[in-house]
Amino acid sequence: MNFLHLKYAVEIERTGSISKAAENLFMGQPNLSKAIKELENEIGITVFIRTSKGVTPTEQGKEFLKRARELISSFKNLTESYNKDNARSTSFFVAVPRADYIANAFISFASMLDSNEQIALQYEETDNEQIINHIMDFDIGMGIIRLSADNEKKYLKLLVDNDIKYRILWEFDEKLLCGRESILAKSGKVISKSDLEDMTELVFGTVESGKKTIRINDRGSKYDLLTALTDTYMWVSPTPKSVLEQYKLIQLNADTEKKKYKDVLIFRSDYNISRLDEQFLSELERVKEKIRIDKLS
Repeated sequence: MNFLHLKYAVEIERTGSISKAAENLFMGQPNLSKAIKELENEIGITVFIRTSKGVTPTEQGKEFLKRARELISSFKNLTESYNKDNARSTSFFVAVPRADYIANAFISFASMLDSNEQIALQYEETDNEQIINHIMDFDIGMGIIRLSADNEKKYLKLLVDNDIKYRILWEFDEKLLCGRESILAKSGKVISKSDLEDMTELVFGTVESGKKTIRINDRGSKYDLLTALTDTYMWVSPTPKSVLEQYKLIQLNADTEKKKYKDVLIFRSDYNISRLDEQFLSELERVKEKIRIDKLS
C-alpha cells in the first residue's frame, strides 16, 4: 500500500472535494482520482461515494480513514522521536485566536528558552476553522480555539467527530477596549448600549450589516486605530495591564449584554504534550493570573 495514498484519502475527506484536495496537494485532479481508485482496488472497498456536490466516505470508508489517520499520526510521532534523539534542533508551532493575553504568554515563553538550543518557533493567529484544520492535517500538535454560546455546540461536535481532545483554558466576559483619548474614555461613566450607537466598532471576521465597523485581519493594526481614531472601540478578551500601558489603551465597564467566551485547548487524541507545550501553557496560566491580580488591585 502506498503511504501517500493514505494522505491523499485523508485530505479528500477533510475537504469533501477531490478538486479542492488536489489543489491543496499541488497535483492534478485526474492523478488524484487515479490514486484513490488504485487505493480502493487494493483494499477491496469503496472509500468515497462521488456525487454532484462532492465526495463523502462510505461506512467502510469512515472506518478505513480513521485507521489511516492513526497510521499517519504514528508515523509522524515515530519520525519526530528519532529526530529528537539524533539532533539538537526542535520546533514549536501553535495556532491561536487573536488575543493579547495569549500573545503576551508566547513572548514570555520565547524569551525563556535556552539560547543554545536550536528551536524553530511558529505562532499563528487565525480563526477556529484554520486551527482545527491544522490539527487534522498534522501540521500542529495543539492549538487554541475560541467558543461562544452561538458556536460551542457546532465546534465541540466537530472535535469529537474527528477524535480531537479538548480542555477549557479560560472562561471570560468580553471587555470593551478603546484609546485613552477616546470619546468613551472621556465620558467618565459606565458605557451603555446607546453610547456605542454612533461609535465605530473594530472587528475580526464577518462585519454585521447596519453597524459602523472597520474589519481588520491582524491584531497589531487595532492599536493604531484605537489610539488614532477617537470614535473607535473593540470587544476583546481581558488585556494585560502592560499592553494597555504600552499602547495607551483603556478597558471600560459597559452596561451592555456582553458575550461570554471560552478559550479551549485542542489536540489530537494520540498527541503527547511536549516539554515546550507545557512551558507555553504554564506561561499562559501565569499571564491569566497576573490579569486577575491587576484587576483586583
